[in-house]
Amino acid sequence: MAANNGPPREGQSNRGRNRRFLENLQKTMGAPAGGLRKAPKPKVVEDDEHLPKTFTEFMEILNAEKRDLPLVELAEFYRQRYNDFSDDDITTIAESLFKIGYHGEAIYDFVGFLNIAFVDERFQEKLANEFVLYAANLFDQEEPTLEAYEEFGRFIGLLLKIKFNRPYHKIVDSSNKLMVAVMNVFLGFLAEVPQLIESEDIEDLERAKFKTVSVVCAVKALNRRLFMDYYEMNDNIYKFLRSVLIDTDGKSMGKQFRKLLLDVLIEMEKYSVAGAPPSTTTTSTQTME
Repeated sequence: MAANNGPPREGQSNRGRNRRFLENLQKTMGAPAGGLRKAPKPKVVEDDEHLPKTFTEFMEILNAEKRDLPLVELAEFYRQRYNDFSDDDITTIAESLFKIGYHGEAIYDFVGFLNIAFVDERFQEKLANEFVLYAANLFDQEEPTLEAYEEFGRFIGLLLKIKFNRPYHKIVDSSNKLMVAVMNVFLGFLAEVPQLIESEDIEDLERAKFKTVSVVCAVKALNRRLFMDYYEMNDNIYKFLRSVLIDTDGKSMGKQFRKLLLDVLIEMEKYSVAGAPPSTTTTSTQTME
């Protein structure tokens, strides 16, 4: 059979050029012809010389007014050593860290610590207990202030707003015990306030005022994330606000609350999105023991 000495077909010519181009590119990049060379994985040198050496040193740095180490690096020490800590040690850490997160520390740094330290379920439980204890003490105050409930509501809203890393991103007990406690308290406010208003008892109305302030501040802190991450909860919040504002005409709780409630309703309308996607955040109303 006579050899085919004609010009190469167009497809063959293109494949040839592509192969030569790839080989030249590989040579330029330092890879052997015939295949790309995988970049070697960089060697990770764990330098933990700057981390605390003992539990006592860890607590001293954690509680210092000006820390030498950021919270995320202290969390790395916790991750490495938590199996050596007693329950009392972890309770002590949870107490200090809750105060840091609640009273002025940047919330993102606080959650950054949790994203590392939550590998320890004991720590999750202890921190959730600190939140519940703080809430209980706040509710039991004989002469509470609106400012205290405003701060509490903002803290709830900010925690609900921030996205935790996997596998702590779900609000279920097996994922994030702290956020289960936070959501339980928030949903509890939504359910309790309308009942407190209906009782017409002076003390109940006073408690309703304070808890309403917490809900409003939480909603303001959440802003658009309320619709993006907790879309299904919006109906409950609208019903809550209607119970407080419309059903009572603002009389039971005082006229000063009318503007507060109207403002947050306007904000909710501002941040609402037509056809907003259903929430991708799994919520639960599990009760912390």
